[in-house]
Amino acid sequence: MRIGESRHFAKNQVREQLQRENHDKGISATDIRVDTIHSINTRKIYEEHCNHFIEYCIKEKGVNKYASLNKVEKYVKEYLQEREEQGLSLYTLKAEKAALGKLYGHEIDYKFQQSRTIDKITRSRTVENQMDKHFSEERNKDLVNVARGTGGRREDVAKLTPQNFFTDSKGNLWVSFEQSKGGRVQMSSTFLHC
Repeated sequence: MRIGESRHFAKNQVREQLQRENHDKGISATDIRVDTIHSINTRKIYEEHCNHFIEYCIKEKGVNKYASLNKVEKYVKEYLQEREEQGLSLYTLKAEKAALGKLYGHEIDYKFQQSRTIDKITRSRTVENQMDKHFSEERNKDLVNVARGTGGRREDVAKLTPQNFFTDSKGNLWVSFEQSKGGRVQMSSTFLHC
């Protein structure tokens, strides 16, 4: 656990070490992996994924609930394959694979059959969801302008108070998102384009 420490910095350290060891080889972004967790939410999500795997081993494989993790590692690939056959999104499948990789301390050697293409990704900004049915952009024009102007996520914009808005010495209006994605405090300010 490295809560509060920069994951970006940790990845750069790994990248530099790999470049020193393999000075003549190009290092792609997919080669960079850190063995630490930098977000409380990531830790919670990984724990949930690992618990699902353990439940699978107990219910589907008849494993004793007190069995060691080493004894059930042989079921990891089978579990991931079954999860893929259930039609889960590639995003979820990769998160489960990463969680199990953290659990076992090494990357899981499993390749998913599906690929993540833009046409398979559906989000609330492209598909109307239940939460947005009664929201009027016209009646909430100021809120929409703040969200679009800052690029803030729905949860970030909902937490804003008047104290989060300020002007700099040049008269530019800024907004500060103090607690953003991942549960970490970020005092990164974004210029409001109004």
